Amino acid sequence: VVPYMREASMDFVTKAIPEATLAAGEPLPFEAEDFKFCSFEMAALMARSALYKAVNHEVSSRTGSRDSLASVLQSGSKQCNGTMRTIVGIGCAAAVTSNGRRGENQAFVVALTLSSEGLRVKRWHLKMEKGLRTRAQEESLVGSLLVTVLLHCAQGGERSAPHMEGWEAALGQEDRLEFSDESSETEDADASRASELWNGIPKVLEGKASHAIVLPGGNRSIDLAAMPLPCKCLVFPGSFNPLHGGHVRMAEAAVSRWMAEKKQVLPILYEITAFNADKGAIPLETVQRRVEQFSAAVAAEEDSDAAESIRVGPEKVRAAVAVTSVPLFSQKAELFPGSVFLVGADTAKRIVDPKYYGDDHENMVAAIAELYAKGCSFIVGGRTTGNGSFELAEDVLDDAALPRHLREMFWTLSEDEFRVDVSSTELRNAQT
Repeated sequence: VVPYMREASMDFVTKAIPEATLAAGEPLPFEAEDFKFCSFEMAALMARSALYKAVNHEVSSRTGSRDSLASVLQSGSKQCNGTMRTIVGIGCAAAVTSNGRRGENQAFVVALTLSSEGLRVKRWHLKMEKGLRTRAQEESLVGSLLVTVLLHCAQGGERSAPHMEGWEAALGQEDRLEFSDESSETEDADASRASELWNGIPKVLEGKASHAIVLPGGNRSIDLAAMPLPCKCLVFPGSFNPLHGGHVRMAEAAVSRWMAEKKQVLPILYEITAFNADKGAIPLETVQRRVEQFSAAVAAEEDSDAAESIRVGPEKVRAAVAVTSVPLFSQKAELFPGSVFLVGADTAKRIVDPKYYGDDHENMVAAIAELYAKGCSFIVGGRTTGNGSFELAEDVLDDAALPRHLREMFWTLSEDEFRVDVSSTELRNAQT
């Protein structure tokens, strides 16, 4: 947990951010005409920065194990053997008594809590009666509020306001403490704007971020721009238009295969590219609709013959999604070095097809060698072709004449390990 506090400088728990930037590298909007340092907006910026650092700490504190990170990326997944600890980021922006101050004495606290239930957002607004306390006493009151909030979040507090009998005894008759969570409606402009700060998908489409990580929430997804990426995971790129059971079972088969061979947890990170190599940017609404499939139940029509084979429910798909701006695997390797990419036989065929490299076999080999140099590899699942036959990865890769060390980058799933005779194209055609 990394709490931050501004203004009440005597109560800094950690001051690890420069005045002009956050830990996530995002400049503070000093020049915005309506930006207020003592606001929910400032507290939310600090809380998000704290959460980034807390996630990184949780990952790095378990050297050699990916259980923790797998739990962060995939809340409640049956592949995750580790127990996820609650991760909290807290930000506080406060204005306390000082000579000549005319404004309100108040503190804004935002807490971001990441647990097996997803990401939850809570806010506290403390208004202190002017003239009742000294500066040191107000700083002490705000500091004790932060500790109480921290304990409340760490104990997995309910959505109602925390029980603060001892703390509230220190409040005067004119002091006020207001509480809200992410499900609450609010007309406060700062709070409303703060709730938009973690909308990372628009930032990817605007070219302001290379990626956003979308974490499954209790009642909605939370997308965080520039969320720290894992150093090794199973990256499953696709359009997921729509997401279906074949995707889920292919990912599960890949994780099981990796566990059997490497004895390591390989967290799944689905990836949706917001830019098509041929058509440009995908509309924001389209990207958001596809992402929401990963936190909502997706089911086939009840009268469909394939209903049982393609039904996807939240108990199976409760995974993180990366929305990126990189359509090419050479770019993906830069973003996810050391990762394992999960692809179908049709995608593998394009990866090793010289026609995509100027009809030059040597260019193709050189491009794959660059992926090899970045520590990347592939797990390839078979697919049903148009004539009804099942195409295995070996059928594609054996014709590519790759050097042995590059051929060994590609792990193949057997037909026994994975076969689902359904595709997103078939489902879209059926809907039309």
